[in-house]
Amino acid sequence: MLLYHATYRELLPSIKLNGLGAVSTNPDWCDYQGKNLVYLATDYNIAESYAEVGLEVKNLPDWDIIIFEVDIKNLNKNKLLKDPNIENSPDTFQYNGIIEYKLLKEVVKC
Repeated sequence: MLLYHATYRELLPSIKLNGLGAVSTNPDWCDYQGKNLVYLATDYNIAESYAEVGLEVKNLPDWDIIIFEVDIKNLNKNKLLKDPNIENSPDTFQYNGIIEYKLLKEVVKC
């Protein structure tokens, strides 16, 4: 099964160095701070929509959004949970850890 995470291209150097989830892009979101959480979705459009909302919430300029794909077979299943922030959604997950850059594949949208 493949899952997706969208973030901002400007963060790519940090992600390559530290992994996905090592740095929060939204420090005002209290559930995210300092916990090494990565939010994942079953569809890249859903993941992208969360990154777009992040731009609106933080009133950021129109950053270039990048979408990563990760195969759950490469993740620690004990750290993968349903997203507690979204009720009754089979489409979003929370990974309690850092995902190494080598496990990520950039999605190229057509």
